[in-house]
Amino acid sequence: MDPTGRPKLSETDAAIRWIRQFKLDDQRLATALLDEMRLVTHAELIDGLRTLVAIRSESIDGPVGLYAEREVVWNQRLFKESNKVPRRATGQGPKLINPLRMNSRHVGSEGIVASLITELSRENPDKYYSHPGPDAIRKANIRSFTILTDFIGSGNQMSHYLDSAWRVRSVKSWHSFGWLRFDVIAYSCMGAGRRRVETHPSRPNVSMVTPCPNVAESFGCKTQEVMRLCRYYDPNRSGDPADSMGYDGAGALIAFAHGCPNNVPRLLHKSKKDAWRALFPARVTAGTREVFGDRRDASTLAMRLQRLGENRLGTGDWIRRAGASGRNLIAVLAAVRKGPRLDDVVASRTGLTVPEVRLYVGQAEAFGWVDSRRRATDAGLAVLASMRAYQAPKKLPLPPDPDEPYYPGSLRAP
Repeated sequence: MDPTGRPKLSETDAAIRWIRQFKLDDQRLATALLDEMRLVTHAELIDGLRTLVAIRSESIDGPVGLYAEREVVWNQRLFKESNKVPRRATGQGPKLINPLRMNSRHVGSEGIVASLITELSRENPDKYYSHPGPDAIRKANIRSFTILTDFIGSGNQMSHYLDSAWRVRSVKSWHSFGWLRFDVIAYSCMGAGRRRVETHPSRPNVSMVTPCPNVAESFGCKTQEVMRLCRYYDPNRSGDPADSMGYDGAGALIAFAHGCPNNVPRLLHKSKKDAWRALFPARVTAGTREVFGDRRDASTLAMRLQRLGENRLGTGDWIRRAGASGRNLIAVLAAVRKGPRLDDVVASRTGLTVPEVRLYVGQAEAFGWVDSRRRATDAGLAVLASMRAYQAPKKLPLPPDPDEPYYPGSLRAP
């Protein structure tokens, strides 16, 4: 349990019932799997995307068109084109909410993202436009086609959305002349999915708030044991064993308050009648939503430092006496010292978001602890050494109360 009294995911009633389904020898590993998951609240999702939109917009000289990613027909054009040559795009942009399946009554993350886009366009109507069509892009001289999403897993859905815009001849022309650029902003990404999106012909700039933890990178020497666990208890063991790790074999360890992606291991979200009860049935997270939120307690950070090989730093007295900002700054300093020094890598190792990593790296550089290339300086190494050696002062026993009557413990002859 963290200092706020919020239990870990594995300590919830729903998780305890889920863990009981495992053999006794496997329950410890199942608990570790749950406690590695990143649990994102609605507020964290919205705040993270909002912050990143503001950061990315600073580099765009002109208005920004914001679009909520959603599923599209693979050969569909995002905008209408005239029937006459040249095939000029005309009309309005896509609807804010438009499920692909006509009988669908469900609205996924695109509803939350569309609401954020509406807020941004109302707060700053000269800078942000909500789902502008070709007519609005020309009239407002929009310079960025920016797509927002909660999560990029395999990259399939985002690539299809980009395809739908890229098929429009006017859009491709604007891009080729340098008038319109493509940006993709996600709360979190899988590495393979991000690389797929980045290689799209539109060459979008892909930014994310925080990397997605996954099974392959989160358990060190126990990775194979966790993979075996996911495959053995997969309620739908058939076909390719990699599918047990989730769609495209991703093994993602993330869940949002509105639901978990299908890239997480199937034993978490697939049920089998009378044989297996999922923790997130049908990818719904309502049963565990009480524990959602980023964990920044000292014990979690200590565990992450020990995984960096910083055992003395992770078990030192300083970590329980420092404030949250101080702990995060030292953690970032330790992570950049180990390398690689990329934002995504440091964020993954420390549990911070990418904007936070940039903030703390900037502070470390201002203090002279890292140089402009993020290499730890002598001063930075000295700070880490002092934190490893730090020992909290021992509390001295209190002196006896002078007002308390004295009674001799023994008598002796006069």
